[in-house]
Amino acid sequence: PEMVQMRGIAPMKDHAFPAVFTAESGGLYSVNFPDLKNCYTCGDDPADALEMAKDVLSLTLKEYEKNNYNYYAKN
Repeated sequence: PEMVQMRGIAPMKDHAFPAVFTAESGGLYSVNFPDLKNCYTCGDDPADALEMAKDVLSLTLKEYEKNNYNYYAKN
């Protein structure tokens, strides 16, 4: 898996999360964060998928923080 880093999101600053990028039919790329519940997205190409992955990771971590969800706990 690739590692996607998030910088500047307290308290998750400087954490890295594994992301699985998969080429799908039709040229799209799906991205799944296996360590984070319900954290996935897709993009038109690898570069777009990476940007979308950063966005969904940021939103997911902010939601976890808002709800005091322990993302280190096993899902």
